[in-house]
Amino acid sequence: MPPARVPLGVLDRVLLREAARAPHESYLHIGGAVVLTGTPPTAAELGGLVTAAVRRVPVLTYRLGGRWPRAWWEPDPGFDPAEHVEVVDAEPGEDAHRAVTRAVATRPLRRDRPLWGLLLVRGCADGYALCYRAHHAFQDGVAAGRTAAALLGASRLPAPRPVEPGPPVAAVTKGVPDLLRLARRAGRLPEQPTGPRDPHLVRLDADLFGGAGATVFQVVLAALATALHDWGPGPGPGPVPRRGLGAVVPVSVHPAGSCLGNRVVLIPVDLPAAEPAACLARVVAQTRLPRLARCRAARGLVDRMPLWTARLVAAVLRWAWRGRIAVTAVRAGAALPGEVFPVPPMVPPLGGLVAVVHGGSGVVVSLEFPGRRDVDELGRLLHRAVVDLGRLDPGRADTSRFDLGRPAGPGGSAAR
Repeated sequence: MPPARVPLGVLDRVLLREAARAPHESYLHIGGAVVLTGTPPTAAELGGLVTAAVRRVPVLTYRLGGRWPRAWWEPDPGFDPAEHVEVVDAEPGEDAHRAVTRAVATRPLRRDRPLWGLLLVRGCADGYALCYRAHHAFQDGVAAGRTAAALLGASRLPAPRPVEPGPPVAAVTKGVPDLLRLARRAGRLPEQPTGPRDPHLVRLDADLFGGAGATVFQVVLAALATALHDWGPGPGPGPVPRRGLGAVVPVSVHPAGSCLGNRVVLIPVDLPAAEPAACLARVVAQTRLPRLARCRAARGLVDRMPLWTARLVAAVLRWAWRGRIAVTAVRAGAALPGEVFPVPPMVPPLGGLVAVVHGGSGVVVSLEFPGRRDVDELGRLLHRAVVDLGRLDPGRADTSRFDLGRPAGPGGSAAR
C-alpha cells in the first residue's frame, strides 16, 4: 500500500506562497473547460460522477495536512463529493469563456478541502461549460489534464506517492547552464499592473499548421514572436521590445500516471524579431530533445533542495518570471464533443501569459497581457502569422528532431 502522506515538493510550497501574494488566489488556479450544447447535467448528477470516480482517481481526495511549514498532502477523511461541485448561471449574453473566467475568479478553493473543483456554468450564449480546475500547487497542467480525463472518463490513476529521488548529481549538473539562462538579461515587458483577469481567445483551424513542418506548439511560438514584433507600441505601460522577448516554457516532468503536486521545469526560450522562416528555425533550435533532457535532469537539483531553500527558489523564480512571457500548452482529448479552452494560472510578475490547447480539429490560444487593452489586435496578428507559417516550404526551416510533440498535419499531433 502507498503511504497516506506525501510530502510537499519545493515548487508546491513556492506556489502556495505565491498564491498569498496574488490579487486573488484564482490567479494560481489551472485547468480547462469544454463548451457543450443540450441539457446541462444537474449538481446531483455531477456529484454522482465524482463519487463514482474517487476509487479510480484517489488523488481527488488529497488535501493539505499538517501546519506550515511542515505540511504535506494527505487523504481527506471527511471527503464529500458535493463540496467539489458548483453550479452557476452565466450573465445574459455572456459566452462560456467569459462566464468561466468570471466564475473562477469569484470562487476560491478552500484550503481545508482537496484543492480542486468541478464547475458547471449554465445559460451561456454558446451552450454550457464544464470546467475542471485545481490549485497550481496541487497540480500542474499535465497532472490536471490526466485527472480531468479520468474523472470524466473511465480510466484509473495510481494512488499518489512521494517523489522518487532525482537523477545522479553528475546528470543534474548538465542542466545548470539552462537554469542560469532563466536569470540572464533578456527582452522583457514593462512590469504590468494587476487586476481582474481578462484573457482573449484565438481560435485556429488545425489545418493551418500542416505546411510548416513543425509541431503546433513550435508554430505558435514562432507566430507569437512575429505577432509581438508587429504589435509593438500600444495603449498600456510601454512598448513590446523590438529586439524580441524572453519567454519561459513550463514542461511537466511528472512520471507516468503521477498527478499530485507541481512537477515542472522552466525552459527559457527567446522569441526573436525575425522573418517567419528564420524565426521558426530559431524556435525549433531551442526546443529539441537534448535540451529538454538537460532541463529534466536539472529538475533533480530542485528535488534535492532542503525546506529552507524554498524562499530562495521563490525569489529566483520571481526574478525569472518578471516581465517575461510564459507560454504553455496541453493536449485535449480528441473525443471531447465541444470546444476546449484553457484556464491557465497567472503568476503576477509575468509580463504576459499564452496558453495553447490542441484538441480535435482545433487549436485554441489564450492571450493575457495585463495593462494592454488591444490584446484582440495581437490575436489578429497571431492568426495572420500562423497562416503565413503554414504556407512555408518545410525545407526552409531546420525542423529536424524537435521535442514538444509530433509534427502537425495528417497523422501528427500537437502541443504539450
